Amino acid sequence: MVYLTPIQWWWACEPVYVLASMALKLSIACMLLRLTVVKTHRYIIYITTFISELYSAFFFFLFVLQCRPSAYFWTQYTGGKGTCINGDVIVNATYGYSVICCVGDWILAILPGFMVWDLQMNRSTKISVAGVLAMGAM
Repeated sequence: MVYLTPIQWWWACEPVYVLASMALKLSIACMLLRLTVVKTHRYIIYITTFISELYSAFFFFLFVLQCRPSAYFWTQYTGGKGTCINGDVIVNATYGYSVICCVGDWILAILPGFMVWDLQMNRSTKISVAGVLAMGAM
């Protein structure tokens, strides 16, 4: 039986996390696009989704291809042969990814409140509907 080290698990799970995050944000954006009628809201969703998906794809490939060969990521401390890009690049890209994901999540969570603001419902129903729609982004 082959056992993976923690650093191998990290290398395998990080890209999967990024892909899952991309799929989740895209599905939330598609759901909100189906419900919105205001052009400004549509543009906000399109721009947020585009920036988030583009940077996520960049981060995915940066993480997967940061070492040549890929196995050097976990063998570099045990005498493996290969090269990796500067660790500061990965750290800064990770901070950038975190900021973009956080801002995108907040935008997709707050936007439903503006989407239901002018609907013909009583106040408590608007709050409930906006809350339910915002929960998808959390």
